[in-house]
Amino acid sequence: MKNRFWWILFFSLLLLTVHAEDNDDDSNDSATDSSSDATTDPSITETPSSVDSDSEPSTSMPSSSATDIPSPATPASPPAISNVPGLAANQTLNQQQLDQLKISCSALQQWYTTLGGPQWLDSTGWTNNDMTSCCSWAKVYCNPVGGVIRITLIGNNLAGSIPSTFQSFPHLVHLDMSYNNLTGGIPDSIAAGLAIQTLNFNFNQLSGLLPASLGSMPVLASIHLANNTFNGTIPDSWANLPLLKTLDLSNNKLSGPFPTSIANYRSLVSLSLSSNAFTGSLPHNIGIMPSLKSLVSKNQLTGPIPESLGNITALVTISMRSQSLNGQIPSSLGNLPNLQVLDLTRNNLTGSIPPQLGNLVHLRNLRLSRNALDGAVPAELGLCGQLQILTLNYNALSGTFPSIVAPPALAFCHMQPNSFDACPPNDVSMNYSSMAFQCSVNCTSAKHKKSEGISVSSNSPFLLTVFMAILALIVQEAIHVIL
Repeated sequence: MKNRFWWILFFSLLLLTVHAEDNDDDSNDSATDSSSDATTDPSITETPSSVDSDSEPSTSMPSSSATDIPSPATPASPPAISNVPGLAANQTLNQQQLDQLKISCSALQQWYTTLGGPQWLDSTGWTNNDMTSCCSWAKVYCNPVGGVIRITLIGNNLAGSIPSTFQSFPHLVHLDMSYNNLTGGIPDSIAAGLAIQTLNFNFNQLSGLLPASLGSMPVLASIHLANNTFNGTIPDSWANLPLLKTLDLSNNKLSGPFPTSIANYRSLVSLSLSSNAFTGSLPHNIGIMPSLKSLVSKNQLTGPIPESLGNITALVTISMRSQSLNGQIPSSLGNLPNLQVLDLTRNNLTGSIPPQLGNLVHLRNLRLSRNALDGAVPAELGLCGQLQILTLNYNALSGTFPSIVAPPALAFCHMQPNSFDACPPNDVSMNYSSMAFQCSVNCTSAKHKKSEGISVSSNSPFLLTVFMAILALIVQEAIHVIL
């Protein structure tokens, strides 16, 4: 039994040893096969370590690598266009810019057709069928990328109504069609030109109401509509123009009360409303227009000149002649350091001339004639060193004319008729440099003449002798012809 036990143990160990060697051989063969397969087939990629080795093999098609997937097609950029007529030779336009240029050129050719193009004085290029060429047409100007920015058809014999195609010009900044024969009104569609800064339709035959749509043009800075036949009044919407600097509506048929909304034009520099039929008075708050340099009005205004006018220190010109303004000349006008022209001719102004006007050191033109001013001429006017024109005639000025030296620049002075009581002493009134001499003031019956030549009164015998000699020669020649 004991020997049998050892034999069984021996054979058991032998079988275990043989089985272990067989397993080692199988493992080595498997590893060798795997390594060989990976080496011979480069399309096989390494499986992530997180995959369970006991899971069933996938039956789906293997996914392609990132490099095998074609990228989405990128739309090709439109080709750049160069050699556009009227632009720089090296300037290129993209398709969008070219399309806009074609729209603008087409609209301009419609203008040519509707505004009597064959009769224009200069229509160079306007009949060209190339709808990319309008930057080279006469009176048309473009920016570097083909946007039409200026159209200046001044005095070009245009006739007809203003076209309504302003939406075709998104870049238009300046439009000048003055001095032509345009008729009808201004179309509301002009407000589609949102980039327009200057509109000039002066000297045409336009009529109707002023378009309220102009009030929606955000960068409009200059409106020139003078010498037409517009009627009605100024639209309130124009007060919404934050950049408006110039407004010229002179010589139309505008009427109604003077628009009080004018005082809201805070950026306004030049206001010309002359030769219309506005009534009423100047707004008392006109002095809140800090940028105003020129105020020109010849209408049917009444009432006093507002004291607040003296607050507009930028004023260079005040011309309110031929109206019915009354009251006194405000002394506040002496606070205008830049004033060069003060014309209040033909009104109903009363009272005295304010001596504060002598503070206007840049004043060149002072016209106060044909009013009802009284009192003396203030000596302070002699301090206006640049004064060139002085008219005080047809008033009720009185007193002794001041013994002052005339401003050195004075070239024209008109004082008569007035009611001066006395002239300065002879040594002053006969002095060529005195104001009395320069203005030929007539205080008595004698009127001094501005002449440094031969005096007519003191040399009358000499002149009579010369005249008689000439007359004798004429008579002698006439007798000779008759005989």
